[in-house]
Amino acid sequence: MSPLPPEPTLRAARRWCDLLRVADFAAARALILADASYTDLTLTQYGLGFDLLVAVGFVTKDGVLDRRAVSVGEHEAVLELAREVVLADGPAWLGAVEDLVDAAGDLPADALALGTGLGLTDDEVWAAVRATSAKFDAGRRARVGLAGELALRDVLSGVGIAVDHVSLLSDALGYDLVASCDESVWHIEVKTTTSRAELTLHLSRNEYETSIRDPRWVLVAVALDETDALLGAGCVDASVLQELAPADRASGGRWESARMRIPGAAIQEGLGFLLDCATAPDLALPSRSQPRVWWLFNDSNGAELTSGS
Repeated sequence: MSPLPPEPTLRAARRWCDLLRVADFAAARALILADASYTDLTLTQYGLGFDLLVAVGFVTKDGVLDRRAVSVGEHEAVLELAREVVLADGPAWLGAVEDLVDAAGDLPADALALGTGLGLTDDEVWAAVRATSAKFDAGRRARVGLAGELALRDVLSGVGIAVDHVSLLSDALGYDLVASCDESVWHIEVKTTTSRAELTLHLSRNEYETSIRDPRWVLVAVALDETDALLGAGCVDASVLQELAPADRASGGRWESARMRIPGAAIQEGLGFLLDCATAPDLALPSRSQPRVWWLFNDSNGAELTSGS
């Protein structure tokens, strides 16, 4: 991840894009060198702008525009360029856009500079960022989600609980792990976060409906650090999800996925469903009599929750 390019580089990239729509590279370069209106930027900045277009695949090294820039209008091409720049650089705030940014005015300074450099309004930048965030977040959630499943699987297996990682074979079951201990069996849906601020999860319709009809279904929220090590875990009762789930408003439509912000008070610290499992007492209960929001634990406290791993 890196910050977005500085505004002069973006302005240079926009000018290259505009020129290459109507002229070849040699003619565009000659105009930049000869026309006084282009001298507000240095040749180094024009070089960086051109390199940016190459880096995001918008132009070849020979100066030929990609079809994305020539098959649409000039303004639409710039909007696509904005999306590609954000996606390629992956600024640190991109994965948290849904949680932290509610309007164009809340965008980080480098995102607003993107609009200045490319000649876009704040609202147009906000639309580009939202579209890019959704694409970026889907890939990120898949990677982080799998890491959380593996971390919880290893912790449970480490204390003698039999675990079958069923989501590796099918994502249609409505849960990720089947765990069993003594006479008890649990169908565990794992939701993973790397945030210390709040728990936001995405629940599919299938997962939601499974939580209603399957008495063995359990939702476990897992917190990971930057190395994908398990910091802590807690449970969210299915009734909380039912309260937060959207309603189908008409017979002709239904929701298939929902994003939910889980209140801290609704997170049950520890893995309480393991109380009946004699081999895992340290995982079943929190280590303190006063419950606290589990993902705010520091590393040492997180280690206490994962004893036996």
